[in-house]
Amino acid sequence: MDATGRLREGGPAKLEASALWPGGIAPGRDLKLSLAGPLTLDVADGSFAAGDLRADIGGLPATVKIGRKAGEASRTTFSLETGPRPPRQVLTGWGLDLPKGLAADRLTKGSLSLSGTAGEAGLDINRLTLALDDTTLGGRANFPKFDFKRGKWELSVDRLDWDAYFPPAAKTTPEERRKPFDLRLLRDLALDARLTAGWLKRGNVTFGATTITASARGGVFSYRQESPQFYGGRFFAEIRGDARGPALAAMAELKLEGFECASFMRDWADGDTLNSGSATFILASRARGISEAELRETLTGNARLQITRGDFNIHDGHKPSEKAPPETVPFDVFSSSWLGREGVARTDDFTIESPKMQVRGKGQVDLRNETIDLSVMATLHDGSQAAATISGPLDDPKLAIDRSKMLGDMLYRVLQGIISIPGRTVTHIFQLR
Repeated sequence: MDATGRLREGGPAKLEASALWPGGIAPGRDLKLSLAGPLTLDVADGSFAAGDLRADIGGLPATVKIGRKAGEASRTTFSLETGPRPPRQVLTGWGLDLPKGLAADRLTKGSLSLSGTAGEAGLDINRLTLALDDTTLGGRANFPKFDFKRGKWELSVDRLDWDAYFPPAAKTTPEERRKPFDLRLLRDLALDARLTAGWLKRGNVTFGATTITASARGGVFSYRQESPQFYGGRFFAEIRGDARGPALAAMAELKLEGFECASFMRDWADGDTLNSGSATFILASRARGISEAELRETLTGNARLQITRGDFNIHDGHKPSEKAPPETVPFDVFSSSWLGREGVARTDDFTIESPKMQVRGKGQVDLRNETIDLSVMATLHDGSQAAATISGPLDDPKLAIDRSKMLGDMLYRVLQGIISIPGRTVTHIFQLR
């Protein structure tokens, strides 16, 4: 080196460096970093190359390569390879808590490989490959000015069981629903992301060939998901929101078209009311608030469900045995439309059209306190009738009906399964918040 500390001669050298990352990845846990290995410098043109550097990122060993070609405008290239590692050990070493309810066979093996370039303009990850258990994710990303809250992600995954790593949250209590949202992150973000998945499971629902796009810029955000392979039909969902003001304003649109409803309901709501049926469900809603409770209280919109050419499983108080399959009642149409205002959804066209009976009803579901109040009337072709009411908490509604007549008993057994659908559906929707 000369008197100013600049290198006068290049050539092979050895690099050894270590640092402490205050706060690291988890708050309150500092992360130790180290890098060591051979380095070749060219003082004349400013190029350098460092291959097979040994890196340690808080207990995660990796091989790193860094280099830059001659020229002032040249960007620094880099690559990182970890090889197979146990993710559980790495994450806990970084001070991160594992998700509650995580299965023992998850986060047992994984590896990370990435390469890209860096310069004054920012960071570009041109190739990213993450293998985790039986899932492989690939893609690329860029972050202007090295700001990880701003940038763009393009990702693809072969199969992802989201529930296996992030089990659905427990049902919130009324006190938890009053807790204000923390909207600071949404307001700080300027990110765009796109994910394509060959197979995705979330909320115990499976999606084939799904595409998800998301964007958040200064508090304005959007989420869109499409799948042409959804229980034999199509799935579309879009959420748009604005968190720039004191409260969160959100709009949602959901379309489930031509799907096999019995299989879907078994997965989504753990229900066996339907044995078969082709369904379409369409919903449009909007809400505004600073908490989950306020969103429920201001929820306004409309929804329509129609299931055609299906069968109900008849319930008689106990599960059928394998030798004795459940009795079924066929129907041509099972439908209802709902109009929501300020957290209460009302219907006046609840309908079941069956060769055995016709059912008409009306009532409401109150999302604010999760209660239902529905009245129905069943009519046989000979004109005989039976009335029933479904009321009480969504997770445990009561069915009142006169079972002394044959029609009343049949209606009771049909409705005994139907009354569980609204509660299970609402619970699952808010578990995906």
